[in-house]
Amino acid sequence: MENKIAIDIALLLPDKMNKIICDLSNKIIPHADLKPYILNNVNYLPHISILVGTIKIGEVGIIKEKIEQIIKKYLPLKITFKNLITKNTKFPLLDIGNIEELINLRKEIVSLVSLDSDATKEMCFDVDISNGGVDFINNFKRDKFIEESFEFHTTLGLGDASFLNVELPIETVVNTIAICHLGYGCSCRKVLAKIVV
Repeated sequence: MENKIAIDIALLLPDKMNKIICDLSNKIIPHADLKPYILNNVNYLPHISILVGTIKIGEVGIIKEKIEQIIKKYLPLKITFKNLITKNTKFPLLDIGNIEELINLRKEIVSLVSLDSDATKEMCFDVDISNGGVDFINNFKRDKFIEESFEFHTTLGLGDASFLNVELPIETVVNTIAICHLGYGCSCRKVLAKIVV
């Protein structure tokens, strides 16, 4: 039986926006009882999740080909980071809101690609991912993709960011979608395939 992995089909950000987000992530104060992570351009990649689930390892190329068929309708896309959200969450984030183009992109990817909801820790890049992280992966399709109220965002890390001073809004243009291996904190730990438009 072919091994399975947990993935995020996600938008990757341009270098300038990556630097802003990584600098913010580096300033977060870790929670005393939780392992922190800091975003970077190598193995904790800033991203905007589109669809999360599990696949067989051999399906990465097939999924990439299916996304290539439709992605030029959606990218490049100008997005605006509007709010820093730090209250009632261990995962501070920059919110970009409910964008019609991304809702439609998610719906079209869902119609083309079948992701499963059977993740285990062993399917993730980091086996020390929390039980909550595994639950997030397995519940994503049910909880997120059909809800037009779901607001797209970039998570900054794990810890206290309530003191951060961020000049918002910030506009950027995204032109890259990737299939990433999910790991600790449901972060994008490794790019398995990517498409640049």
